[in-house]
Amino acid sequence: MKRKVSVFAAICLIFTLLVTACGSSKNEQNQAATGSSPEPSSAQPSTAAATSEATPATPTIKGKITFVNSRVDFEDKFKEIAAAFKAKYPEAEVDVELVKEIDQVLKIRLASDEAPDVFQYTTNIIPAGSDKLAEYLLPLDDMGYTKDTIAFYDLPYHMYEGKHYGLTEGVYVTGILASKKVLESVGVTTYPKTLDELYALADKLKAKGIVPFGSMLKSGWPLGSWNAVAFANLTGTVDDFYKQMNESDTPFALDTPLGKAFSFVRALKDKGYFDEDLMSSDWDVLRLHMDKVGMLMLANYGIGALEGLDPKDVAFFPLPIDNSGTPIAQRNSSWDIGISKNTKNPETAKAFVKFLLEESGYADLVGEAPSVASVGSKNPALNEFLQQNIKYVDSTSSDSKIYGRYQEIMNKAQINEGMIYQDVLMNKDSDIKPVLDKYNKKFADSRKASGK
Repeated sequence: MKRKVSVFAAICLIFTLLVTACGSSKNEQNQAATGSSPEPSSAQPSTAAATSEATPATPTIKGKITFVNSRVDFEDKFKEIAAAFKAKYPEAEVDVELVKEIDQVLKIRLASDEAPDVFQYTTNIIPAGSDKLAEYLLPLDDMGYTKDTIAFYDLPYHMYEGKHYGLTEGVYVTGILASKKVLESVGVTTYPKTLDELYALADKLKAKGIVPFGSMLKSGWPLGSWNAVAFANLTGTVDDFYKQMNESDTPFALDTPLGKAFSFVRALKDKGYFDEDLMSSDWDVLRLHMDKVGMLMLANYGIGALEGLDPKDVAFFPLPIDNSGTPIAQRNSSWDIGISKNTKNPETAKAFVKFLLEESGYADLVGEAPSVASVGSKNPALNEFLQQNIKYVDSTSSDSKIYGRYQEIMNKAQINEGMIYQDVLMNKDSDIKPVLDKYNKKFADSRKASGK
């Protein structure tokens, strides 16, 4: 997302950080945290082209503003968005600046009082929940959003003294990717909503000689998507979870949230639902041959990477982990959008942010789900996903110190959850306790060595 590379490669890099670390701080995952579940309507969001034909609005929205974004790979598209905004507000103008090294550039510009009017930011740029938010940014409480109308609205990271200084630009959601034609070939036309239904689907695929689940074990990073199971098993807050991990010598025990996630994946393996040759299971290969695999556990950014499939033939549905009838999806936010406190045209800046989130098709452009609840997605698979009955689970601690401590221990131990998933799947039998004991010892030793 911060490099001039292919769209998919950029997004993959971001989400790898988001999920393979079992949920992370703002610094690690471009602002994933708790928030209300988005329930988009069936209405499709307006595209830039459609917006350009809209009747010009009130002339009070006027003046020039600058918008800084990290997506250097979409220069032409951003020009279209700026043109569409001007068509709606003829007296306004948006100058788009696309910056690869946005963290370093914005830190300098903020410090020198030369901030752009509207810009993306993370806590790498403005510290979470600090007075710097009020120092640099304009409060956005008067824009009409609530925790029920936009995801992650009450995120502690972009709040200070009760005021909101950022709005999340988009959302990543985990789910199961599949080819509708493959599902139909085994007589399945409705998505499984219970674990038993998921097993039944897997059995049908297996009976026809189709691998039910591509593990993507060789790639490694996709395995972090299964962390959704862990966060669905929390009994307290995410903060409580990480605090307990930090104070435990057995954070990966079978009865912990992560232990339950590892057990869930191993159960699929024991039923014969994963690839026979796990070490050869590669995302970059599977995404080209979705006719040979039933399902992939990933996230919405993978939808557009399934080559050879028409978008309308892509299935994307939440993961059932029990028989409650309500499947789950882990939700992570992307960047925040903020407005400079010193902007000379605050109403124009607010109008542009609202336009960006609601009318421009921006989320679809960058491979995200819309953060605004009333906005659907132009991607048929994602739009269908967002309208299902889903239990959303979030994975970011609101206390960066708590999560930072967890990462410190993990880094010193030179382990991550993806490694554990790999060993759990490769274990010679279904008893994964010895595997988890090995990683618990590494964690405990690292925790002791850190002296905290």
